[in-house]
Amino acid sequence: MKKITIIFMLFTVYSFSQNIETVPINEVNTVPIFPGCEKGSNNSKRKCLSKKIIDHTKRYFRTAEVSKNLGLSGKQRISTIFKIDTTGRIIEVRARAAHKNLEKEAIRVIKLLPIFKPGIYKGEKAIVTYSLPIIFEIN
Repeated sequence: MKKITIIFMLFTVYSFSQNIETVPINEVNTVPIFPGCEKGSNNSKRKCLSKKIIDHTKRYFRTAEVSKNLGLSGKQRISTIFKIDTTGRIIEVRARAAHKNLEKEAIRVIKLLPIFKPGIYKGEKAIVTYSLPIIFEIN
């Protein structure tokens, strides 16, 4: 039987928009709020947000199905990037991996994230950009 280990890290990416500012999670005054992360300081909300995104990805990513159908083994990495817009919705989801089916699965899972309370930067709602590497190992 194959053993599967998934490792997650949350990074930020800088990008800019013409009308509404796009900022990384580390620079927003108020982070986007994942449902269930409403209490506490901005830092605790950021940690809760990261944990909830990781938990969501672990729960919905069909690692065994995807890897079995592709005959994959060893360490696999999928680089994902997405934005939370000013309405709290996930937009502009992209992924890069060694196989298109891994990219499709990562995009599917990220698009399943719930609606957030949007991030605030300089007193205005902002688009917040995330980069989420998904790393799993098949033994």
